[in-house]
Amino acid sequence: MGGEEDEEEIEMTQEEIIAEFDAMYRKDPELRAVLGEFPDQNYSLDEKLSIVVAYKKGGGVAGLADIIDDEDDDE
Repeated sequence: MGGEEDEEEIEMTQEEIIAEFDAMYRKDPELRAVLGEFPDQNYSLDEKLSIVVAYKKGGGVAGLADIIDDEDDDE
């Protein structure tokens, strides 16, 4: 039924991903606390895209909970 919305592909250029990620990081102190000091060095472009998408869909840092938990499990 509504499954298509969940699987919608987000198409952004590398520049758009970086700009969106940087803007979110600068304006949200809670996001900075979650991601750490050097996100440009710590996150790949694919990870940044995942963070941007989850942040927007989840209404902020709360949307990142699943991603953060997944990354912690991988380490």
